[in-house]
This record gives sequence, C-alpha cells and structure tokens, in this order.
Amino acid sequence: MDVPHAAGFDEELGRFAADLRRLRIEGGNPSYREPEARAAKSRIAGGCPSPPRATSAPTP
Repeated sequence: MDVPHAAGFDEELGRFAADLRRLRIEGGNPSYREPEARAAKSRIAGGCPSPPRATSAPTP
C-alpha cells in the first residue's frame, strides 16, 4: 500500500543519499565500523558511557 508523501520528497531523498555517498568517498571511503568506533571513543572521552551491546535472550 502506497503512503502519500510530499511532492519532491523522493528527489530530495535521492540528493541527500548522493551527498552522503560523496562525503563518504571524499573522507577516504571508510568502512561503516570506523566512524562508529570513533563516535564511541568520542562519547567515552566526553564522559558518556557507551551504549550496551546487543545480547540475545536466554533460551528457555
């Protein structure tokens, strides 16, 4: 089922995604884990605890 949205939204989203890709390439095309690791170090350095790791629920 299609959900109505504002005219031009798809074009804006496409430009946004292209801009993100361009910035990533200009930044040396890092893996997605590299920026995540830098963000975690920044949070820790700022005194914020790192988010908890996902764990699986125990099986009954």
